[in-house]
Amino acid sequence: MLPLVIVDDSHEDALLAQRALAQCKVRNPIILLNSGHACLDYFQGIPPYNERSVPCLLLLDMMMAPVSGLDVLQKLHLIPAAQGSVLVMISGLAEWRVINEGYRLGAHTFLVKPLVIEDILQMLNSIPSLSISNISGGYEISIARKSPVAGRRSLPESGFSFQA
Repeated sequence: MLPLVIVDDSHEDALLAQRALAQCKVRNPIILLNSGHACLDYFQGIPPYNERSVPCLLLLDMMMAPVSGLDVLQKLHLIPAAQGSVLVMISGLAEWRVINEGYRLGAHTFLVKPLVIEDILQMLNSIPSLSISNISGGYEISIARKSPVAGRRSLPESGFSFQA
């Protein structure tokens, strides 16, 4: 099962995103990275990430320093291992300049932090290159290998309750 990677310099925001994915019953392993540098090292397989699995989904905070999410997006397209991952921008601020630049650099979509279950479900269901499989009371997210529509199952849109 391919991992999902959350890159956020705020440990609290990363944990909230991880919890929201768990509430969506996503069963993929989740890897938390705390900087743009760590993200680039991860995709390049630089130690300590030399034994890593390339993720199917990357949630990338746009407002990090010193390497921003835009800096990461600009460099990811040069890394062959990153080519199959779905790139999702996340930020507490909806700055149109940053969002538009993120799309230009290859991001698939944008989510506002803090992440909420309904937004995550809508995002997962709206990206055709993602495949969703029902497994043991939850869902496995992967990259669609065939037609983006054939065999695709949707996550339910409601019925979740967030419990701390």
